[in-house]
Amino acid sequence: MCFSSAFGLASSGEASSTTGTSSCRMSGFPTCITFYRSDGSLREVQDETGYYKPTDTDDPAFDFAWLLHQKRGRHHWQWWVLPEDEGRLKVLEMPDPYRREMLADWIGAGKAQGHPDVVAWYRKHRDKMMLHPETRRWIEERLGVLAGC
Repeated sequence: MCFSSAFGLASSGEASSTTGTSSCRMSGFPTCITFYRSDGSLREVQDETGYYKPTDTDDPAFDFAWLLHQKRGRHHWQWWVLPEDEGRLKVLEMPDPYRREMLADWIGAGKAQGHPDVVAWYRKHRDKMMLHPETRRWIEERLGVLAGC
């Protein structure tokens, strides 16, 4: 089953009238198993701000898919963290197009999940994100958040 079929998308990329969740269990695509039950209803895998916690699945296949998603998408802050041979982590500055996309991703995900308060989400997760100081300054300026929240 192709990616678009697993999510009920027509070949043109338009959403179809069906969700496609009943067949996702068979697709082998870990997101379907993570977010949907076998009856097609949505699982509760959200934190108290309403955002999904994709790393709390205990599913190695999903963990690997999430790793690939973060490392292939330059709009994820994790893409810009460089593990060094000595064990340290070096955080690189995100270029403007990717930090804009990251912020748009946060806003869109919140709206899609019915929790549009991206500032509350950022405040909760700020200290867990490894952002270059310039990237953090840019994000906080756009969100209207004072440094240090």
